[in-house]
Amino acid sequence: MCLILNGKASDLLKIRQSSDWGRVWRANSDGAAMLILGDKPTLFRTMDHATWNDKTASLLNGADPDVEVLVHWRMATHGLKTLHNVHPFKIDKE
Repeated sequence: MCLILNGKASDLLKIRQSSDWGRVWRANSDGAAMLILGDKPTLFRTMDHATWNDKTASLLNGADPDVEVLVHWRMATHGLKTLHNVHPFKIDKE
């Protein structure tokens, strides 16, 4: 089953600095994504653990502490284990 966290960037940064962050990846290692909301939403998705650790640290440290952040670790139950299936997804309005 996937795991989703939602909260302020400052709260998620504390969780990111704990051992739980790595433990969640090991249990849900089929990709992960982070969506930082605010004036200009930022979406980051990856299948690589090292990239996940580096980029999420950078994103959370650079975010407004009060901005809402959504984090999702995927545990594939349906579909291929590809970046294409890691959500949340970016939706462009046409």
